[in-house]
Amino acid sequence: MRLLLVMTMLLTPAMAQQKIQFSGAVRGTEIFRKDIGHGLVFVIGPPPGDDPDDQGFAIQIQPAGQAQPDNYLRCVTLPAHGPTAADLPASQFVNDSNEQLPDAELAPLRTRDLQFVLNSADQKKACDELDAELYGPQRVDPKTGAIVMGDPGYKAPLLGSAKVALKNIEIADLGQAKKAVLKSLTFEVVIVFPPAGRKR
Repeated sequence: MRLLLVMTMLLTPAMAQQKIQFSGAVRGTEIFRKDIGHGLVFVIGPPPGDDPDDQGFAIQIQPAGQAQPDNYLRCVTLPAHGPTAADLPASQFVNDSNEQLPDAELAPLRTRDLQFVLNSADQKKACDELDAELYGPQRVDPKTGAIVMGDPGYKAPLLGSAKVALKNIEIADLGQAKKAVLKSLTFEVVIVFPPAGRKR
């Protein structure tokens, strides 16, 4: 009991993880925005450059107050090529006949686990490293002698995490449409920021 009390006293508010929970909904071309603190905004809306024949949504974490904000999930949410857990195209939720998947098949698609950087400096660091891994020359790790892609001395920045649980997934009445249309979503979100006292 004494050890528990000491540990509780040592865990100051500055060192505790910060957790934010909220729910929301998005329909059609709407954009859902929620200020999550730390100068960041959680966003779900139509993805940039969306294919009009495969309408859906995309999840982003953006810096607040910018006219053309970056997406802080972009360089730390894999895979680097193809859809990630942040992408919600309508085609993920239907079969080849454009019929909505049964609940058993939708279940694994409902939870999206994401990570994000916390500021523009960390975004640049993470994106530079991703570019080096994807397109840069192979290098040798001076400590191990192993061949690595990217910078052998790279230290990843502290990351926040987002768990998005998709609840009601509504596919539009397709009629003669060639591809699926994701009409609306409801969702629950848990955002966790790393302890403020941690350094990387």
